[in-house]
Amino acid sequence: MDISISPRRAFQIGFIVCTLLAGVYLALFMFSIGLSGTGTGDTAELEIYVGQGSLRVEHAGNEFRDDSGFSDGSGTYRYDRTWDESNESVSKNFVVEGGKGTIYDRDITLISGSGVNRLYRVTNIEGDYESSVETTFELNLSESTVTINVGDGIAKLDLRVMKKSDHGPATMEEVQAYGNFTMRSYYNLSAEEQEAAVNQDPLAFCIELDKDNILDDTVPDAVYIAPVGYKMINGKLFKDVTA
Repeated sequence: MDISISPRRAFQIGFIVCTLLAGVYLALFMFSIGLSGTGTGDTAELEIYVGQGSLRVEHAGNEFRDDSGFSDGSGTYRYDRTWDESNESVSKNFVVEGGKGTIYDRDITLISGSGVNRLYRVTNIEGDYESSVETTFELNLSESTVTINVGDGIAKLDLRVMKKSDHGPATMEEVQAYGNFTMRSYYNLSAEEQEAAVNQDPLAFCIELDKDNILDDTVPDAVYIAPVGYKMINGKLFKDVTA
């Protein structure tokens, strides 16, 4: 049996099939986007290679900040950050070859979380240098590993670990080093996150003191100690002739 289809009918059938296939492909594409956004969250990546020259990179955030670069040399900077509503992870690697030891040859990293700030200041990098950072944040949990290697160079290290308190940051740990050194720092913190109470009135302590003393009727306004050989009579100072 021969089946003949007119050109107009063939066009109509082809149009309907193409429309159905386009709809299926669009649905699959939207579904794949939905899975990617839900499973992985947001991502930011940065990778820089400098053969010879200068470099300066800064990142700002609530839990992670850094300021890294060199004035004249070669190196590599890699940064990978993934985050969603409640979780965040940051990975960083910084390599310097032929640092000149200036104030611009530096690697500064600040990690915050669980009420503790960890500040790593490496400055005046001269020669070869390498550092890596792996840190994660999850609700009130904070875990970080920082390694610094100045085995083939010279640098200055200032490490401070500060805990937030009602009176401002209190230093828990402080490390200083200069020259050739290698360091590894690891923290796994799960303390409850506490916002540091900022004292808006620098005289608040005095006001509390007034409530305890000056506003208390049983406490005299002042206490005066007369010098040796004198005595106080009716608020006036007289020489004690009886002494």
